[in-house]
Amino acid sequence: MQLTFVGHQSWLISHKNTNILIVPVLGSTMGNTRYIKFEIYPPRNVDVSNMPSIDAVFISHEHVDHFDIDTLSILPKGTTIYISLLMPICIKTALEHLGHNVILHSFKEEIRVKDIKIKPFSAPYETILWESRVTQYLVSDVDEEKCNGFIAVDAIISEEYIEGIGDQYPNPQWIIVANNSQCTPKQAQGAYTNLLPLESSRLSGKNYRGVKLLNSILIDYLDGIPEETKILICGNGFINPRENYGPFLFSYNKVLSEIANQLSIKENVCGPYPGEVIEVID
Repeated sequence: MQLTFVGHQSWLISHKNTNILIVPVLGSTMGNTRYIKFEIYPPRNVDVSNMPSIDAVFISHEHVDHFDIDTLSILPKGTTIYISLLMPICIKTALEHLGHNVILHSFKEEIRVKDIKIKPFSAPYETILWESRVTQYLVSDVDEEKCNGFIAVDAIISEEYIEGIGDQYPNPQWIIVANNSQCTPKQAQGAYTNLLPLESSRLSGKNYRGVKLLNSILIDYLDGIPEETKILICGNGFINPRENYGPFLFSYNKVLSEIANQLSIKENVCGPYPGEVIEVID
């Protein structure tokens, strides 16, 4: 199974004769209004004309970095797009207006796309409110379930999945996690500025330590995931258009993964650059 990192949280998963896109953002910016566009970072050029034929697209939730109208409008009409029953109805309507084949899925079914099987999971109730509609995905070979991985971005990992590992679900070969820290430099406006005095307001960059971020996404967040699982870090891949401080602090996932590997016995953390391909051998 090959995982191509497209940027921010977008992935192309290729397996045998099957290609699926996960929350594709293929342009240089993202944003569903002409007034605000978020620049993708690091910058990259996606040659859509040379993309393999896409068998299906999966959109986890409606946030701007996962549901990008500009991208979805350049996909071939009739593209099969899966969204969950939790999605706002306007998302389905917009996709149908673009001419796509929209399929609503529940969280009790398995979706088969040629050589790939996808089991969707809903976010646990402890997940923060604005991420409560996130869908997570268990991606596996239709015949060999041990060839599998889990996409766990933007929400607490599904309790159903964690509790089923080793019994109902095989150990994951890989797991995708998100660096959503969005730490801003001192005195800069950030996502958490208006949430004081919540504990998360510590992400001001003034007191926050990168090692704490590593502990958060690689230790605390992955509690219950087997230690041998390969960890792929994505996220933090855009620039705030309302500020001029550039990339968020601790947004270089390649560097974070290298530091994590230096602090580990087994080097199993990867923070790919856009365009980088990770091949997972059975």
